[in-house]
Amino acid sequence: MKTQTSGVACVVLAAGQGKRMRSVLPKVVHPALGKPLVHWSLDALRQAGFVRAVVVVSPAQSEVHASVDAYRRRHRGFAVTQAFQQQALGTGDAARWGFQALVNDTQSVIESTLLIVTGDTPLLKPETLRRFVDFHKSANYAVSLIGFVTPNPFGYGRVLQGGAGEFLGIREEKDCSVEERKVNLCNSGIMCVESRLMGDFLAKLEPNNAAGEYYLTDVPGLALGLDHTRQTASGVGVFVSNEAAEFEGVNTQQQLAAAAAVLQRRIITRWMDEGVLFEAPDTVYLEDTVHFGDGVVVEPFVSLRGDQRIPSGMRVSSGTGISIGTER
Repeated sequence: MKTQTSGVACVVLAAGQGKRMRSVLPKVVHPALGKPLVHWSLDALRQAGFVRAVVVVSPAQSEVHASVDAYRRRHRGFAVTQAFQQQALGTGDAARWGFQALVNDTQSVIESTLLIVTGDTPLLKPETLRRFVDFHKSANYAVSLIGFVTPNPFGYGRVLQGGAGEFLGIREEKDCSVEERKVNLCNSGIMCVESRLMGDFLAKLEPNNAAGEYYLTDVPGLALGLDHTRQTASGVGVFVSNEAAEFEGVNTQQQLAAAAAVLQRRIITRWMDEGVLFEAPDTVYLEDTVHFGDGVVVEPFVSLRGDQRIPSGMRVSSGTGISIGTER
C-alpha cells in the first residue's frame, strides 16, 4: 500500500530551553555529528515524503531561528516555516501556535492530518513516520499516538490501555499509581490529529496540573468523548513500537553523545552496504553529508565532515581529517 503522505502537515515542537544540557545553546541546536538536533527531526519528516512543516520556537532563541532558516534555504523543496510560542505554557500551547500558523498559511490545512513530532529526537526513522501515518489514516482515527515498549519506563508518561488494547489515557509518571508505574508502554510524544478537530481539542485544554501548563497529552483523552455518529474520524489509535531507542529524546550531554553514537553506526553501516570498506569503523568520524564513490577504502582514525564526495577508488589514509563548511 502506498504511504499516505499527501494531506499531512507537520508540526515540530522545538521551543524548549533544555536546561539539563547545562549549555548556553538552546537544546535543539546542539549538534549530533555536525547537524543540529532539530535538523535530524526535519530530515526524518522530509525523507518520509512529507512536504510541509512548521517549527514552533521561542522568540528569545535566535540561534534556533537561524538554524531553521538555514535548513529552509538548504531544502527548498520542503516548505519549512516558523511559529513563535510567546510564553512557555506547555506542549499543548506550543501545538496551538503551530496549528494556527498552518491555518494562517493556508486554510486547506483544515482538511489535512497533523503529524506532531519533537525537535529533540534525532533517532526517529522516516519509515516509522510513514507507517504511523498509514496506521492513523487507514483506521480513520481522530487521534493516534506512538507508544513504545521499554523494560525501563522510568521517567516516561505511561500509555494506559484496557483489556482489549483500547486507549484509556496517558498518565505522567508523577501521577501514576503503584500499578500504573509497572506499565512499560510509554508515550513517545509523537501524535497524529485530524486538523478539523484540532481547534476544538486545543480550545478545551486546561492547565489543571502542578506546572500550570497546557499538555498535548490531554488531547487523546478529549477524543474519547467524541460523538462517533457525527464524526467521519473517531477514536484513539495506539501505534506500538518495540524500538524504544528511536523515541528517546535528548535532554543531557550524555544522551546527546549516546544518540550521536547510534547515528554514526547507522551512517557507516549504510555505506558499508554500498560497498565502502572501513578497516576500523569504530575509529571513524563520518557526517551524513559525506558521499562516496565506488571502491573507496577508509583506513582507521579518519574524520570526514561537511559537504564532500570521496572519489571512486580512493584510499583515505589513516589520520586524515577533511572538513568542508556546511550551513547549519
